[in-house]
Amino acid sequence: MNWVLITGAYPPDTGGLADYTAVLARELAHQGDVVTVVTGPLVANPPADGVRLVTLSDHFNRRGLAELAALLATIPEPRRLFVQYVPQALGPRSSSRFKGLPFRFTWWLRGVQGIPVWTMFHEAKVVAPPGSPLSRRLLSFLTAKMLGWTVAASQRIFVAMEAWAPHIGHHLSDGQRVEYLPIPSNIATVVDEPQRARTRAGLLNGHARAIIGHFGTFSSEVTDLLEPLIRRSLVEHPDRQILLVGDGSQEFARALPHPQLVTATGRLDANAVASHLSACDLMLQPFPDGASTRRGSIMAGLALGVPVVSNLGEASESIWQNERALALAPNAEDLGDVVDRLLASPAERIAIGQRGRQLYEEQFSLAHTARLLRNQP
Repeated sequence: MNWVLITGAYPPDTGGLADYTAVLARELAHQGDVVTVVTGPLVANPPADGVRLVTLSDHFNRRGLAELAALLATIPEPRRLFVQYVPQALGPRSSSRFKGLPFRFTWWLRGVQGIPVWTMFHEAKVVAPPGSPLSRRLLSFLTAKMLGWTVAASQRIFVAMEAWAPHIGHHLSDGQRVEYLPIPSNIATVVDEPQRARTRAGLLNGHARAIIGHFGTFSSEVTDLLEPLIRRSLVEHPDRQILLVGDGSQEFARALPHPQLVTATGRLDANAVASHLSACDLMLQPFPDGASTRRGSIMAGLALGVPVVSNLGEASESIWQNERALALAPNAEDLGDVVDRLLASPAERIAIGQRGRQLYEEQFSLAHTARLLRNQP
């Protein structure tokens, strides 16, 4: 199969979309397919072996889309166009009153002929709950229109989390259906025991006996939930070490008490992230909309067999309660009690980590994703 992956972000861009596109392209090529990744103008990292990277001269605007159409004409059969859909990533980057909204791209997509269009919705639209400001309601309306155009152009439709399915369902025509395709971990999934032990020994400080980790981008929506949980742990439990991994971690750490009990790594490469997370006794991952399969930090913990503590919310899938692969609290405020319970019960921690690892291999792994896509008609 000749794949053309369309993405608005690619490394060195940071974030889930860039990482997902890079690792998926690598895996499809590893399994024997021919892969071309198309993105906007940027100084991109070299692609993996077997992956061709094309950067457009314009970010999915008039000139860039003309280049994309010319490229598609050169791709031999059998072929598929696989759009990685995040509205803000596919829209204009500058010089537009509609910055971030991909009107031109989604309208162009409706006219694509001669190549099957598949779409992976990492995000579907901006949701505007009742009482939202007029600006957000307008943004919700506009992104819904673009969602409809993209669905109309797509032969196959995938979602990164089940919560997007109802929004897409309003736009489906006869014969179309939504398929669930969770995001795999974008970091290394195996760490050998000597490396794990060395990393853990280097992290433990003074009288600390347990390491509580958090992996993320340290956006305010998460740190507002995380900070009181960490403060409580640091004040009440001086035998615990806090490990913060990811961009923004060092800035966040400066506001915390007991700095000798906090290690913040900043940005690390995929192997170093895995090594640090594997050294943790558990990962603490609160989210305002709850644990869901679109959260790469949760996938990372599952893949490494590290117990993950998180909370339920409107975006949480039923699989988490059915499989018991996470330690869940009904809301973020109760996560401290779950952490206390698990650190007092090594057997329960081990069992959760084992169930998480098994679930990841069966339903979420990158190899599973690539096999599912390649076996589709």
